[in-house]
Amino acid sequence: MCLVTAGGCAQTQAPKDQSTEAQEVKAAVEKFYKLEAAGAWLRPERWDELHDFLSDIEPLSLPSSVSVVKGYLVGDAKKIVDADGTVRYSVDVKCYVWGSINSFLRFTNARATGEPVEQGAGGNLLLTDSFVLTGPSGNEEKKKGALRWRMRDLNPSI
Repeated sequence: MCLVTAGGCAQTQAPKDQSTEAQEVKAAVEKFYKLEAAGAWLRPERWDELHDFLSDIEPLSLPSSVSVVKGYLVGDAKKIVDADGTVRYSVDVKCYVWGSINSFLRFTNARATGEPVEQGAGGNLLLTDSFVLTGPSGNEEKKKGALRWRMRDLNPSI
């Protein structure tokens, strides 16, 4: 979970030679991180929106601390065709973390100098209309939704 400060987010324009599909994938990742950076997932009433972005949704709990992010940079989507013909995209994200705030509202710098730390994140995206919800007891339930690019193997840094 994270909170972006007034520094905002650095997002790049898609190169002209990048396919429309790759641009759609990158836009989905940018939207997820924009919501993540705004603290959308800090409130349980918004957790049901995660099915729009993720293919596997684990039970969520309130975090013990929140990352304070200076900004993030979403890289270009890289197309990958698996041996079985499945098309997926890999997207790298760089997050610049100043520190964290714990449940007592105590801020801790990521570096003693106060400079942000670059952390890598990202994941693979598949075009799918299904997602898996894992309940608190560990039971998995496959659900259907809108056909969209969903993140799998999400590696968040924030």
